[in-house]
Amino acid sequence: MEPTQKKKKRWLLWVLVPLALLALGALALVFVLGNSGVSGRYDDPEAILAQYERDGFASLIRQKDGTATLTLEKEDLYYLADQYDICRTLREALEADGDLMRYGFRLQDGKVNLYLLRRTIGRLPLTYRAVFVPRSEGSALVFSPEDVVMGTRIRLKESRWPEVLRKEYKLDLSGTEFGGDITAVYLRGSSAMVEFAGLRALDSARLTADQALLTAMSFLGTPREAAGMYDLLRGRVGGVIPAEELGAAVLSSSDPADTLSDWMAWCVPSSLSSLWEGRSALIRQQIWEPELQLSDMKQQMLVKYLADEQGKYERLLFALRETYRSGALKLSDDGLYNSAGEKVDPSTLSKLNVTPTDSRIVFLLSPSGSQEISCQDMPTLEEVPKVDWRTASLDDAALVPDLGVVLTTGGNIPILLHRRADGTLVFREITQDLYISVLVEQGIPRIDMDTLPAPMTEYARSAGEGWTGAVLLPLGN
Repeated sequence: MEPTQKKKKRWLLWVLVPLALLALGALALVFVLGNSGVSGRYDDPEAILAQYERDGFASLIRQKDGTATLTLEKEDLYYLADQYDICRTLREALEADGDLMRYGFRLQDGKVNLYLLRRTIGRLPLTYRAVFVPRSEGSALVFSPEDVVMGTRIRLKESRWPEVLRKEYKLDLSGTEFGGDITAVYLRGSSAMVEFAGLRALDSARLTADQALLTAMSFLGTPREAAGMYDLLRGRVGGVIPAEELGAAVLSSSDPADTLSDWMAWCVPSSLSSLWEGRSALIRQQIWEPELQLSDMKQQMLVKYLADEQGKYERLLFALRETYRSGALKLSDDGLYNSAGEKVDPSTLSKLNVTPTDSRIVFLLSPSGSQEISCQDMPTLEEVPKVDWRTASLDDAALVPDLGVVLTTGGNIPILLHRRADGTLVFREITQDLYISVLVEQGIPRIDMDTLPAPMTEYARSAGEGWTGAVLLPLGN
């Protein structure tokens, strides 16, 4: 070999070896920089999803202003990514030009970071960090790509991003158990916060007031804490509460959830479904069902109040009728007296807030034998012992009467309280003229039940022990 050729080979060796070492160093640097500090940011998606199926993670909290906030942790994002086949899409796309080895989500700095470990560039394993910014679009969560970094330092031009990392990823929550009605989405610490309209979404609500409950309250009186709602609803034509009025009342209050449950408590249960028609499963489960439970509890409190008030009238009528049947009452021309010569009036027989001047025991007569009164085992008027008899007339003394009470209720409505033949307790509204006649003009008050007008409506309510029920009978105009 000639000396010149040897020199050329030696020169090439000196040039190529450093270049090779430099290339190897560059590859090593790329490898180091591309994987530095990210090994702990990969996950085991299968294990996370398996645990999610067992335990679940997402939680929704109702706010005082009527909104609700859903907190999505990393595990929730895995679940959603799995539901929308995002993980499969990533794997298939990346395996088309390299092998996806591992990946993981992290929520940090107000953004979603997706870490990918894939083989590329001569089969070297390199890490990519794709940064996505969340936003809302209707009922969907949208994640838009913002940046792609190789490792922790090498920021890639958009033209060098893998195709799969250039796409927006959309999670339309209206089609999942997480529902819709999104108003905002943002990241806080390691969680994604999704705000829902919650109680603000009342656009389709049309509730119907419970007229039976309102009528019962008008007769028996309204508890102080419920008086405001009663006043709002009692004069409503048709009892319908439109969405705009309901929404305004609810959202203008200091506690929308509590206010809405108040409205619901005064409405017929069948109309409440309008509140959650078209809502997602999550909104129904986390917002409307708790509201329904709270309203049901409040309605039960109202019903208990009515039952307690009704019980006072039941005990009054029961005590009166049993005392009369036992023969312990004596008849005078100005009313009934006991064996001690004391005048008997409703105020002496019950704990009702009544006085002798605004209540009176009355004989109920029905020549036609109407079922409106219950006169079984009751003595006739001529069988009742008489005391100090002077001016009373007993033209109908052979009839078997029943006893009732004329008085005013907690609602300041004059009523006739009596018992039907079937045992039903009856609160029957009477006219002011009849009320005054019984209290003022009649020495021995008597009412011919056959002459009373037919009632406008009957509202059945539950009754206490000893009675089959209670009926409210407004006469109307």
